Amino acid sequence: MQASSTVIDNCLIDDFRFMSTDPSIPKEIEHKTRTNLGVNISYQKAWRLKEHMVKILHGDTVESYALISRFFDKLVKSNPGTCTALEMDDSGHFKFCFMAFGASIERWKYCIPIISIDGTFLKCKFGDILLTASSQDGNNQIFPLAFAIVDSENDVSWTWFFEKIRNSFSERANLVIVSDRHLSIPKGVLRVFPDVEYCVCTKHLLSNLKLHFKDPLLDKYFFSCAYAYTVKEFECHMRCMEFVCLNIRDYLSNVGFEKWSRTYSCRRRYRMITSNCAESVNSVSKDLRELPVATMLCSIRDVLQKWFMNEVKLLLQ
Repeated sequence: MQASSTVIDNCLIDDFRFMSTDPSIPKEIEHKTRTNLGVNISYQKAWRLKEHMVKILHGDTVESYALISRFFDKLVKSNPGTCTALEMDDSGHFKFCFMAFGASIERWKYCIPIISIDGTFLKCKFGDILLTASSQDGNNQIFPLAFAIVDSENDVSWTWFFEKIRNSFSERANLVIVSDRHLSIPKGVLRVFPDVEYCVCTKHLLSNLKLHFKDPLLDKYFFSCAYAYTVKEFECHMRCMEFVCLNIRDYLSNVGFEKWSRTYSCRRRYRMITSNCAESVNSVSKDLRELPVATMLCSIRDVLQKWFMNEVKLLLQ
């Protein structure tokens, strides 16, 4: 039995109103059309139907870029203290956008002076990147600070993101920025925050170590080194690590002990030695990454409003 895309759309649209980017969605469409309508469709057609329903529910991907400016205007009016920025190229095409909510900017002074940075690919056809900055509050809870969408992850985009963070948030003494080892990030930090200590995420560093060293005890000894408070404690774990992974000291010395260990850090690291905060915020937006950009920004706003409300409820308990 055959059925047109329009018929299937009309029958399934309510089921997929809150559609995610989960790759199993086309398979769900195949299953529902077979069980509900008695129609067999290919995976390719199911994927096209998914794309079409996203457009029906959330708008056109291309046209969405033109809506960012209007969304930012309304956001600033309804959220006092919010900072936004939108940049286009010489041809008038989208390049970068940035938003930091007034609530995040106001509460930054109550967070520990460490900013966790991360970038993740969006699932839209243009391959944009979502950049996030996060910290931890006084209760060791993840606290989102700022978001940006950029056309690519490079020196220019990261420097632009850091400039917007600097212009939006008050300066903090002894600030530390933690991220993965993307080469453009330390360059941007040095240009915009020359007095800030830049550190690498220990989780990403460990992933790189595992490409060269294979011992199963590596995780244990490496994190023991990273979390050590004293040189004596650090050296004890380092010697254990050297015993199972020859030449690992030289490798980590080239990275710089001060870049990943609490012992040698010039500034307080608390327990925030990874970029997990920003990655956790990015994971919250996982199901939003295939949406048109304006819809995604609006959805991030909704997620953060619920996040902040939950924080207030916890404080009042």
